Amino acid sequence: MLNFTQIVTFSHFCFYCHMKIGIETTCLSQTIRGVGTYTLTLIEALKKQQQKIYYYDHSIRLRLPFASSITSLFRSRCYEKVELIHFPDPKILYGRRPNTPIVLTIHDIMPVLFPQFFPTKSRLMMERFLPRYLRDADAITCPSIQTKEDLVKTFQIPSEKIHVIPLALLPQKRIIQEEKEPFLLYIGSFEPRKNLPGILEAFAKVRKWGVPHKLILVGKEEGKNRIPHALIAKLGLREHIELKGYITEEEKCALLQKAALLLWPSFYEGFGLPLLEAMASGTPIVTTNGSAMCEVVQDAAILIDPNNSDAIASAVIEVVSSQEKTKLLMEKGLKRAAEFSLENFGERHVDLYYSLVNTNFRSEN
Repeated sequence: MLNFTQIVTFSHFCFYCHMKIGIETTCLSQTIRGVGTYTLTLIEALKKQQQKIYYYDHSIRLRLPFASSITSLFRSRCYEKVELIHFPDPKILYGRRPNTPIVLTIHDIMPVLFPQFFPTKSRLMMERFLPRYLRDADAITCPSIQTKEDLVKTFQIPSEKIHVIPLALLPQKRIIQEEKEPFLLYIGSFEPRKNLPGILEAFAKVRKWGVPHKLILVGKEEGKNRIPHALIAKLGLREHIELKGYITEEEKCALLQKAALLLWPSFYEGFGLPLLEAMASGTPIVTTNGSAMCEVVQDAAILIDPNNSDAIASAVIEVVSSQEKTKLLMEKGLKRAAEFSLENFGERHVDLYYSLVNTNFRSEN
């Protein structure tokens, strides 16, 4: 017969394993990018933790009088069936605050920190709505210490309310290729903060110094975020650059495994998922010595000043001209990537959820 302590422990375990978690998945109705990838990873991690997940997609909007009020009421009623609701995308407006505990994920606040890189609409939306969302949330998660510090400094959020949970990768078969092919790889958008001119200027110097590698740019041009074709022509690089556009996850994985290195001298990132993908693929990295990038890679990459194209070029040559350096960075990257496990990612979220649900349960009783 179970004693009282065993019964309490067993009940605690059952409650812990079967919480009803609501996940706002509207971001998955669009092209899957950073926030969408995070959401898919979160769902997979929670499934492995045996949690009951409810999905909320509010991409369909009503075209009726008072539609926003109806939608707000509908959402708040929907959320009543779960014990906690997690919003992976702060751009999703939930209208009336749900009665259940709220977890809000903030990946970065770049439109506020660097308004010159973003449309005015993005900055104004974040400045207007984000303070309220941060105030309403019972807990805030972010992928890096950098983002946490930005939130505390910019919005005066109590530090204890913000929980740093680094990202993880979805399970995928990766074949580590020791013999690399002669190309450099960039993966991402073409926003100004990504430093495409710096990449191109450094690549031109690499070519001038006799390195035969080509450069592959992976990403989709959108709006004003375009590849600087005029600069490519001016530097005489048209024949040495391959534009891939949008590619599948399988194609991206294959490119990472073959690339001589990932070239990622961004000016600012809230995390930098391609860095983690590169390390897990055994791909050497040249990236920025600041922001969250050095936090993610630690000593598993060559860190440079993104404003110094000579330094970027020198780092590239240091890697591609030395098999020993390539092997060392591959080993360090694989070791570092192993620290970002899906299991740990899921456990840390469940621990946070449980603390909030348990606190809410006690307050109601």
